[in-house]
Amino acid sequence: MTDPGTGLTIKPPSGIPAIILFSFLAGMKSIVLIRLIQNGNDQQTIIYIYIGMIFIYLILLAIEICKLFIKPSVLVFHPESLSIRGRSIEANEIERIMVMGYFKPILGIKPFGKKMVPFKLCFRFVGAAHTGIDELTRWAKQNNIAVINKRFMRWW
Repeated sequence: MTDPGTGLTIKPPSGIPAIILFSFLAGMKSIVLIRLIQNGNDQQTIIYIYIGMIFIYLILLAIEICKLFIKPSVLVFHPESLSIRGRSIEANEIERIMVMGYFKPILGIKPFGKKMVPFKLCFRFVGAAHTGIDELTRWAKQNNIAVINKRFMRWW
């Protein structure tokens, strides 16, 4: 077990699926917009709606690309709390810890009263993921926190 006060290296989960999705959606809306303009569609409202949708997809795409460049940080285990990216969360604030995936598992720490996992509490281990999950599971058992394998939604 990791000594209290020591930690494991973590990174934010990869946003590649979201990058692919937003790129695809922006591209498809752009094609439709170009065809609308080429066909001489005089309904300005529809054209502005498509421009707005493309703009929103491009903003979401930029956010996901920026998340790729977040530097790795350390998850530090304390007897009654965890420190993640400089934020401390007490064990009594944690409803459950969720693990999503197998080959590159993503972990989410769900606080009480939240419907989704906050982005800052969502991560993956760098290196030996299963060792990190084992350490986190041991810490959770010591603090009576459930660790479940389940898909979860995360909030940006």
